[in-house]
Amino acid sequence: MNRKPKTFKWTVEFEIAHCLVEDGFEMTDAVAQNMIEERLSHAYEGEVKARVVKAPPKKSIAKAQGY
Repeated sequence: MNRKPKTFKWTVEFEIAHCLVEDGFEMTDAVAQNMIEERLSHAYEGEVKARVVKAPPKKSIAKAQGY
């Protein structure tokens, strides 16, 4: 039986300089997940997960990146 582990929740806010977004950075659920997995590399699958709660509009990001 696979039981979901008891978890704690953090809501995290990041501020990223405009020039870094222009260079292609975009915080996504996958990027956040990768960050937490790198920091807690000893965690088993399902023990950590990440989700972007709020992000700038995709249109603003695309404009900054020249699209």
